[in-house]
Amino acid sequence: MIKFIQRFSADTECRTFMEVRRWPEGPVCPKCGSENRSGRVSSRSGVWTCNANSCKHQYTGPSGTPLHRTRVPLPKWFLATRSPAMDRFAAAFTGLENGPLGYRVLTA
Repeated sequence: MIKFIQRFSADTECRTFMEVRRWPEGPVCPKCGSENRSGRVSSRSGVWTCNANSCKHQYTGPSGTPLHRTRVPLPKWFLATRSPAMDRFAAAFTGLENGPLGYRVLTA
């Protein structure tokens, strides 16, 4: 568990992990479906821009997932998804409410 927390302690590590899992062959635009035609936006960390002729859509690794516009930092989500797996009683998701992470289910 300590290695997990160290590996995913920052937002950039979590985004990189999601990007590699979603796009093992390179980023794919969720709007037009263009493959390998995207570039990173230098002024915004973790943001990609589609370079297809008419698209120019900006997106991130969490785009189109339940974590897309969450207000909870990604490291906390990664920890929350790992915690029940480590609990021998397999706590229900709602068991995280008011727990050690300090967020309610409705927060997301």
